[in-house]
Amino acid sequence: MTSTGHLGLPYIDAAQSQKHVTHNDALRALDLIIHLSVLSRNMITPPSAPAADARYLVGIAATGAFVGFDGNVAAFQDGAWNFKAPQTGWRVYVEAESALLIYDGAAWHDLGWAVHALDNVTRCGVGTAADVNNPLAAKLNAALFTARSVAEAGSGDMRFKLNKEAATNILSQLYQTNYSGRAEVGLLGNDHFHVKVSSDGSVWKDAMDIDPASGAVSSIRSNRIDTTCSDVSMERNSTPISKPGRELGGLG
Repeated sequence: MTSTGHLGLPYIDAAQSQKHVTHNDALRALDLIIHLSVLSRNMITPPSAPAADARYLVGIAATGAFVGFDGNVAAFQDGAWNFKAPQTGWRVYVEAESALLIYDGAAWHDLGWAVHALDNVTRCGVGTAADVNNPLAAKLNAALFTARSVAEAGSGDMRFKLNKEAATNILSQLYQTNYSGRAEVGLLGNDHFHVKVSSDGSVWKDAMDIDPASGAVSSIRSNRIDTTCSDVSMERNSTPISKPGRELGGLG
């Protein structure tokens, strides 16, 4: 055996002359692959004036000095190109993109390709930064939740669940304009379904209350100051607009 099994580093034979040559070759290979970081990927043409020790990922159908080294790590060492074929599981940082890649034995992939499950993540921001008050935050123009079909081992149904700890807690959806509340719907301090609205985010009017026991819908006329957008104390002048047990055909 003339080289190591994983990295292919050359061994020094017992009776070998010029042992320093073999030793230096091994050091050069280690310098190429340890803490692997490349300037860019998908390079099919060697740069005309590479910096000493500059490293790249060779692209597909490469030309010039890169011919025959598709997918390899290329390093310009001691005035010449040195190449190393990646092995399954190798990871590399691409400086031009601030991206991490992983090699699956056939091709390089962005690291996210290998992530199939994320558990106990404390924060997640999509298009924006999450924080302590909003550990899940998204800044986008459209979102889609779709049911997994029967053909995909699903049921074809889609149910979006929101849960609160106790009846006295709040479970709601708050609708805002420029981060100022305009409408809130949900279970606000009890198990009744409430709808309330505001024109300025400070003065809120309770518009509707649905009793979970009877199904009766009441309109609520009240004016109050609510700086928390979740105070459930109400001055009621309720008028039932549906009888228990009957379907509500429309409120318009």
